[in-house]
Amino acid sequence: TKCTNGADAIDLVDEQNFDIVFLDPPFDADLLSQSANLLESNGRLAANALIYIEHDIKTEPPSLPPGWRQLKSKRAGEVQYCLYQRDDSSDIS
Repeated sequence: TKCTNGADAIDLVDEQNFDIVFLDPPFDADLLSQSANLLESNGRLAANALIYIEHDIKTEPPSLPPGWRQLKSKRAGEVQYCLYQRDDSSDIS
């Protein structure tokens, strides 16, 4: 399912688990850690979900849930982008 904005995503959260998630909120909003932990705690990620995250290189990397393994990390200008995979043995209950 394609979500084009936050409201679409919220409406879909109760309908399914996600295989792929893109987290790229406004950098100054400090929403990455909160969004990642909410996805995990609500059990909305598939067992081996892929999570793509972007953040400003000037800020500390976000605090992410245990069991998220970084697969790749690169920089482009002032942006750090990373790809994580959720460990299929993570407890989502």
